[in-house]
This record gives sequence, structure tokens and C-alpha cells, in this order.
Amino acid sequence: MDFSEFVAVVAAPKEPELKDFERITVFANTAEKEWLWTAMGHAGIHPVYRALLAQALQRRIVEEHELEQARRRKLEEEARLEAIKDQDTPPPARRRAR
Repeated sequence: MDFSEFVAVVAAPKEPELKDFERITVFANTAEKEWLWTAMGHAGIHPVYRALLAQALQRRIVEEHELEQARRRKLEEEARLEAIKDQDTPPPARRRAR
């Protein structure tokens, strides 16, 4: 489902049907975060659809936050290992000039 199909489904003045709910679920789980934000901004969306979009958007934001935390932990661990490696390496031997 693309965004125009989504708008057509959620803007219809009827109660949500199971087939529509399934299509919106697929849209919510596969759409880009920007599309979800845009979809949340449309007026007249049935509360069921709005809740589904909010849940998908929240999940997306949490996933991005967890990925960022994992990246930061990895960088910190690499920096820590590099510092330990630098400490364990003895300084180069000096040669005496004769």
C-alpha cells in the first residue's frame, strides 16, 4: 500500500473493516517514519487507525534509539580497547648515540 491508497482508506467515512485494518497494519509496519508522521497529521482518521499508526511510529522511534545506543556502546568499547592496547605496548627502545 502506498501513501495515496492509505489516505483513501483512512479518509473513507465508514467504520474500519478487517481487510482495511490488515492493509493499514502492513502500511504501518513497512512505511518510512516520515510517512507515519505525515499520516498522523491528517484530520479525520478513525481513532483505531490513529492508534495503530502511533504504535508503529513509537516502535520505529524505539528501534532507532536502541540502534543509536548500540552504536555508541560499540564506539566506547572500541575506544576502551584501543586505550588498553596503547597502555600495554611498551615505549620504543631508545638507541644510544655513540
